[in-house]
Amino acid sequence: MSEERPRTGKTYKLSFDLLAYGVCLTAISLVVWHSFKYSAHETERFLQPDAIQVVDGDTVRLYGVSSARNFITARLLGDGEPNVVGVDAPETGRFARCAAEVSAGAAASLRLSHVLGHNRARLRVRWPVVEGPGGFRDGARDGTGRLLISILLPDGRTAGGALIQSGHAVVWKPGKAESDKRLQGWCG
Repeated sequence: MSEERPRTGKTYKLSFDLLAYGVCLTAISLVVWHSFKYSAHETERFLQPDAIQVVDGDTVRLYGVSSARNFITARLLGDGEPNVVGVDAPETGRFARCAAEVSAGAAASLRLSHVLGHNRARLRVRWPVVEGPGGFRDGARDGTGRLLISILLPDGRTAGGALIQSGHAVVWKPGKAESDKRLQGWCG
């Protein structure tokens, strides 16, 4: 018959020390991994989506870039700096504020599909890396959480820049006055 030994404080202390050590090691590993993933010198990342779907003239879905979700929604940045200058195309559907904007939005979506479709095999998606909360570096996002990306075309232009050049989109700048100017251009 085996004899049961009483537990001592040393056993519990050893278990707690091992747990604390494991938690510290995990935290350090995460910080090192995050620092490696977005290094201090990195200003951009390149994503390789399996497919790109046009949502509207300035929004796309990237398939195959996230293991957590089927797709990621992204907004075109064009040649601008995240949340400072970007691309704005007319809205489509329920977000449009007038019939003329619906029509212009459909034309912008069609133009973006055309630009991306003819270059699909040679596209590169650039995702700028910016300083985030707590000093961590992360990919740029807009106020709704969408990635801010530039789709690079083989000729060196961005897809957003091509839309602006063709007149299907305008330069986006923050602020209500800027928003009112864009709306006036589409809805008169």
